Amino acid sequence: MKKLLLLILLVPSIIVNGQTKAEREKITSNYNMEKLKLIEQQFSTQFNEDYNEALRLAKIKNWPLNKVDKNGNLSMLIGVHNTGEPIYYTELNFEAGETSRANTLYPGGSLGLNLTGAGMTAGIWDGGSARVSHELFEGRVTLGDGSSSSAHSTHCAGTIIGSDAFKNGDATGMAYEANLTSYKWNNDLAEMTTEAAGGMLISSHSYGIPASSSPSYYLGKYDEYARDLDDIIYNAPYYLPSIAAGNDRTAGINSTGYDILTGMGCNKNAMTVAAVYEVTNYTGPSSVVMSSFSSWGPTDDGRIKPDISAKGVDMYSSKDNSNSSYGTMSGTSMACPSVAGTLVLLQQHYNNVNGNFMLASTLRGLALHTADEAGNSDGPDYEFGWGLINARRAAEAITNNGNSSIINEIILNPGQTYTINVTASGLEDLMATIAWTDIEGVVGPNTVDDRTPILINDLDIRITQGGSTNMPWKLDPGSPSNAATQGDNIVDNIEKVEITSPSGIYTITITHKGILTGGGQTFSLIVTGLIGNDCNGVFGGTAYFDNCGVCVGGNTGLTPCISYCTSTYTESGSEYISNVQFNTINNASGDATTNGYEDYTSMTTTVVPGMSYTIDVTVNTVGNYTDHCQVFFDWNYDGDFYDTGEMVDLGDITNVTSGVLSGNVVVPAGATLNTIIMRVNIEYNVNPEPCDQDHTSEWGETEDYSIIISSVDCNGDVGGTAEMDSCGTCVGGNTGLIACIQDCYGDWGGTAVTDNCGICVDGNTGLTACAQDCHGDWGGTAVTDNCGTCVDGNTGLIACIQDCNTDWGGMAIIDSCGICAGGNTGIIPIFNVSGCITGIQTNTVDALNIYPNPFENSFTLQLSGNIAFPVNVEVLDYLGRKVHTQTITTSATEIILNNQLSSGTYFLKVMTESTQIVKRIIKMK
Repeated sequence: MKKLLLLILLVPSIIVNGQTKAEREKITSNYNMEKLKLIEQQFSTQFNEDYNEALRLAKIKNWPLNKVDKNGNLSMLIGVHNTGEPIYYTELNFEAGETSRANTLYPGGSLGLNLTGAGMTAGIWDGGSARVSHELFEGRVTLGDGSSSSAHSTHCAGTIIGSDAFKNGDATGMAYEANLTSYKWNNDLAEMTTEAAGGMLISSHSYGIPASSSPSYYLGKYDEYARDLDDIIYNAPYYLPSIAAGNDRTAGINSTGYDILTGMGCNKNAMTVAAVYEVTNYTGPSSVVMSSFSSWGPTDDGRIKPDISAKGVDMYSSKDNSNSSYGTMSGTSMACPSVAGTLVLLQQHYNNVNGNFMLASTLRGLALHTADEAGNSDGPDYEFGWGLINARRAAEAITNNGNSSIINEIILNPGQTYTINVTASGLEDLMATIAWTDIEGVVGPNTVDDRTPILINDLDIRITQGGSTNMPWKLDPGSPSNAATQGDNIVDNIEKVEITSPSGIYTITITHKGILTGGGQTFSLIVTGLIGNDCNGVFGGTAYFDNCGVCVGGNTGLTPCISYCTSTYTESGSEYISNVQFNTINNASGDATTNGYEDYTSMTTTVVPGMSYTIDVTVNTVGNYTDHCQVFFDWNYDGDFYDTGEMVDLGDITNVTSGVLSGNVVVPAGATLNTIIMRVNIEYNVNPEPCDQDHTSEWGETEDYSIIISSVDCNGDVGGTAEMDSCGTCVGGNTGLIACIQDCYGDWGGTAVTDNCGICVDGNTGLTACAQDCHGDWGGTAVTDNCGTCVDGNTGLIACIQDCNTDWGGMAIIDSCGICAGGNTGIIPIFNVSGCITGIQTNTVDALNIYPNPFENSFTLQLSGNIAFPVNVEVLDYLGRKVHTQTITTSATEIILNNQLSSGTYFLKVMTESTQIVKRIIKMK
């Protein structure tokens, strides 16, 4: 019954034309459903307890249950601070596509991506539901809880998914062909858990707890709401909510405007959004103008919040007065859905390119990494966060991943260090960001500005080159208006390093401090500013090179094209190389004709890692001169000759018209399999260096050759295909490709055919395992009539499990959540006869509404459509037990439950002859 309970609890709303069932199952395939079930129960129970306590105190202290402020914002009592003050959820009005650059992703946009959000579904929680019949999104909004519509929610819904077909496109939402599931904010954390468990990726939350009515210790505090939100995301790591920062900067709470974030806005893992004016043409940080109301950070422990900024002033969108009403609103409430819709498009693009969606940490890291600089100083701040969201730059990073950008999702295990070498393009800043979804933090005491870090797993990123180390950005909560500095960040679960005017190769290193709670920590790495265009300046081609310095055409992101340093000399007539012999290269040459350099990279020879080769260089001198000779190999293919083992010193020669210098070249076992450069240098009177900047003499010569590093087969040939007659005798090919395994006769390479586990007919027992069936015979196919009696076959292949009718081996056929018609509930879930799903698939009628929901002792069930009455109704508790049954004969019927039933979540099941519907209902006292 345990698995059955899980399926009942985690029932996401019906998704119309959203992500496919296969996509949602792929998203949730590694989710801990038991944990999500548990926290959903906990959140739902806690909400009911908090709400009931708030109602009790409201009667005593005359607190209003609902109120509306001068800006038309609805507030609703939802709980009580542990110090006794009431907690209200409040809509965050204060009185998009162009600003976020989402328009560049649309059909006809500059990126040519044709993204509209079609096939994607977001969520929205608000003070009411969106008006589902509004022309701007009619047919694309599903009610998650049957709540009545509100102007605020309808406006926010239009900002996310509003169509481009009305009002000359002025009310177009960010993802204008996407779908939306709409909830009222009651019991939001439990409902968010359910939707996340069903594969939801993005949601928008344009409400919060006003700073103006909160005690001073609560401002910037990591509280239970922030902790629980982080817990959801940690256990559903593809789910990323967008949270409005709040509109309290003019409320007179803090004269500086800082330290007024509250509730879920103080999270670690979600996106907290600030509101700015519209930006039609970004030319620099001064283009981004902060609104007068948007709440600023920091959090008490100094984390960078808000995360990002978006347009939130004078947003034009749908209203709920009618199906064709529109209006303008301002607030972080408007910026929040703008970001949510933009994130939907980025997930759509990533899935189009890669065939899977990004982790929430990747999406958050990407959005913050590519944001446009805002504010008075470089780096993040407590006002704009990381800057103005830029969908174009984020989408370009996705498109160019593996070329001029890197987007990787990596697990860092305890004690592990992750490193990667990158080459900067030099055309823009080199930027590297790590982001990770951290375990929920610990809620501390009610202390004003408690600086104790909430971060659990502390990862670090550094970028090094030579002896120089570049550190990530950090802020000082004690001086919140100060510019960001670079140093060791011990509070944020996003770290970003930026290098201006970069040049050459850099090493990115990721480590961690202390112990990694929970084992390995998954993190996302985003890097931009890399060499990515081909050497003709063209993107997207197939790479063709005649050597590593001369490009015929193509994209260096596919075949790396390393540009080596130059090595030239003013005079070479007195000293020059007349012959180089290495493996199959035997090249006679004379005095260099151009600046003491000769390009012989069209000449190649193939060498094998671990092998040794002789090199002979014939040097000519004129007069009583001493010339030194060194040969350089780029064994690790990193574009230089300065790594350990990459120089072979052949010594010197003096006053010889023609002399030979010889040496031994050992190819490192770990040499990169590629085409590299061998550079032969001679120089007068000093040991030659590989590059111009290191030369101390004007006299010498350089010759470059191409060396192909390849593996060798077991005959000593290069590049063959492995064919073996035994493990010790090689017919031909590469033993690294095919392993040799002995069959059960002691011969090699056969195909395994066995009649039992001890007697070999032919072949290799390493390929086919022998297992005994339940008759004691071998190799049969398992057929069982029950778990104790074997008809035929192998019990090692098919397990015997009792179905819910106490019979064995049947196919599961289940007619309800609690009643089994036949089959095995341990294998087959509800409403399905094969496969495995993580939620209930509900057949729908034309319309079903439940109101009010939540309710006290009764609610009204309204059905519409071509329904044949009578209709049977059941109410089930968490354990699937029937607590109420009723037969209804009219389209609108009041359902009255036993007033002794405890408060909490129940399930309403409506059954007709051809249809069955299950809906979540919440009973409150």
